[in-house]
Amino acid sequence: MKRVMIHAYLAGNLGDDLFVVMLCRRYPNIKFHILADESYKQKFQDLKNCRIFSENDFIVKKINHFLQKRGISRGFWKLMVRGSKAVIHIGGSSFVQHYDDWSAFFGTDLYLAEKSKGLYLIGSNFGPFTDPNYLSAYHNLFQKYKGICFRDQQSYQLFSDLPHAAWAPDVVFNLHPTLKPKKRKLLIAPVYLENRTGKYPLHMFQDAYLNFHLVMIRHFIQMGYQIVLTGFCVPQGDGIIIQKLYQALDPPQRDSVRCVLYDKNLSSILQEFKESEYVIGTRFHSIILGLICQCRVFPVIYDQKTANTLETLRFPSHFHLTELNGISSEDLQKGWIRLDPPEIQRLRREAEKQFQWTDILFRHNASKSE
Repeated sequence: MKRVMIHAYLAGNLGDDLFVVMLCRRYPNIKFHILADESYKQKFQDLKNCRIFSENDFIVKKINHFLQKRGISRGFWKLMVRGSKAVIHIGGSSFVQHYDDWSAFFGTDLYLAEKSKGLYLIGSNFGPFTDPNYLSAYHNLFQKYKGICFRDQQSYQLFSDLPHAAWAPDVVFNLHPTLKPKKRKLLIAPVYLENRTGKYPLHMFQDAYLNFHLVMIRHFIQMGYQIVLTGFCVPQGDGIIIQKLYQALDPPQRDSVRCVLYDKNLSSILQEFKESEYVIGTRFHSIILGLICQCRVFPVIYDQKTANTLETLRFPSHFHLTELNGISSEDLQKGWIRLDPPEIQRLRREAEKQFQWTDILFRHNASKSE
């Protein structure tokens, strides 16, 4: 098998990085190539079947400079697309209409579809979007893909007429963590809301969001729990919201709190989930990881992808940012969800279908991910 290019959102987000790790480990005999920043050479150093190119590499700079003089931008990336046996686009919220002018994002997807030898989509949801032309354009574009698997039924229904489209539970349900004895620990994975303005503004909920978490932290500290504030994506401000929560606590309360930011070590974050009894998750994959690690999870919904996933899993109890102000103690008791082992096994089997098209492409029996 010649090299296969991975197209993913590689900007320090734990969930997206975990997608890539799971893809490479599933197909250990395939040679994957990625263009990402220099830090990923260390983050993915254990992935022996994945070669990381960065913009600072001598060969990348030389090719980009050579082609730029001939009017070709993103030259090395385009060579990777054209020179790969296939391109696998793996990611979660890959098709959100963030702006009224979505031509640049669409142009990238169009190039992948038209210039690659075969384009496969794994693990995404579609939307939200406000422009009906956005849906129409992608419906036409998706016809050029070799295989598509969404992670929620709602996205799939928009493209269910395409014979190569399907849906399955999120890719991370394929993870097989070795569980540890639970400790008296609450893990919280928040998001930073103050910079989330624009088409889908969330910044106005920041005060209620902070207050909710502080109430929960103080409650669990009183019950003798250790608190772990976990940042999934430092570039998106997770470290800022964690620092705000930490500083708002009294000094004695801080003795019960640890702050853990994802940088390069996925396994240390996974270890925290394995040991935690409770998880309060706003980050999408903190909810998934909490469930497969058999934690009691309180989902805080900040976007449609999480709501769609929980509805697909038939979990009616979850709370949106708009509801945090009026939440009662009774609501808090009912808000926790948990999967029993047979249900986790069922979801794992169904999540295997995320790789149905690439399994055919590689004709490979999948290996399990830890």
